[in-house]
Amino acid sequence: MFWGTRNRRLDAKKRLSLSRKIRIELGDEPFIVKYRNYLRIYPEKTEKKFKPSGIWKTIIDKQGRILIPTRLLKSIPYGLETNNIILSGEGDYIKIQPGR
Repeated sequence: MFWGTRNRRLDAKKRLSLSRKIRIELGDEPFIVKYRNYLRIYPEKTEKKFKPSGIWKTIIDKQGRILIPTRLLKSIPYGLETNNIILSGEGDYIKIQPGR
């Protein structure tokens, strides 16, 4: 389960660094879903609940980062393509939205 809010920055390659606790909960191959005006990251174990065409699979690299596809970042209004983002734990998933 995911709770709390954190401000984060994407690196130059649009990768997001995740804490060890979050990485453990997400598993090795989490996936990203676009939902309304933001993105959601779900643990790999919940993938069966979604249509394959609606998810973007990702992996957690050895440094604990996931790559967020540029296409997804640009599809969100209000500047998610900037490097400042807010991560919000919403129980079963992590919400990614533009930061300040």
